[in-house]
Amino acid sequence: MRLLRHLLAFCFVLACQPATQPATTAPDANDVVTTLGVPARQVVVCMTGAVDQHSGSNDGFTQLCDALRPLATVVPECIDGTCWSSFATFTATEPVRKISDATLQALDVNADGAIDSADGATTLTLVGFSWGGVTAADLSRALSSDKRIDHTFLTLRLVVLDAFQPSLPDMKAARAVDEAFSFRHSVAPSSDCSSFAPLGPYLGLRLRCGPEQRCFDFDFSLAPDERFTGRRGRDVGHCDVPDVAARYVTSLVTTGQVVAPLPPPVAVLR
Repeated sequence: MRLLRHLLAFCFVLACQPATQPATTAPDANDVVTTLGVPARQVVVCMTGAVDQHSGSNDGFTQLCDALRPLATVVPECIDGTCWSSFATFTATEPVRKISDATLQALDVNADGAIDSADGATTLTLVGFSWGGVTAADLSRALSSDKRIDHTFLTLRLVVLDAFQPSLPDMKAARAVDEAFSFRHSVAPSSDCSSFAPLGPYLGLRLRCGPEQRCFDFDFSLAPDERFTGRRGRDVGHCDVPDVAARYVTSLVTTGQVVAPLPPPVAVLR
């Protein structure tokens, strides 16, 4: 694993080939715009892809998370007096513990050590790109089992952008996730930034959810001639996904809905 991690450290981007597994019927487009409601308090946690916040492949993702700051409480990662709007997780040995502690601190308004009615209704949106997309799913599992959280008062949303880590067949949302959205590409254009990187080109993992969870998996590559933020679906590569998905993430945080035009939905694995 150490050798693999060192190999991947040469990459600025990460994703993976999708698994071919049984899936349920693709969602009805009308279900996508049904909002869960938007409590007054919005908290967002962003998790970057490889290697860290300085990596060029994360530029679009950094801009997305920076732009969310006026709209929500964006939990920062602060090191030696410098703060970023996203967490680096690729080189961390225990990334979820650090992010979980920072997230709980942001959610605990009255600082009593519990997330409950006293803190008010809150929507927590976990947003992850590439390697950080799977870290976001790991964080959702850690929060699901945390006894300090009363999920009656917390809406947990997972948003992954071309999620990847090696050897994973798909990207699974935790049981406490109320809704999950995946935005990805499945066909690498010639300009894909990951084409010449180890294990590349990197294609986003399929989304897997429980039978009762509200989940959506969107694939830009399935609309080759449609334009998303000025870019045709066939031209969307790994590093482009945060840019073309930014408007959907912003809309989810501000309204609880996604805006048209959406990429074609893929059946979510169940």
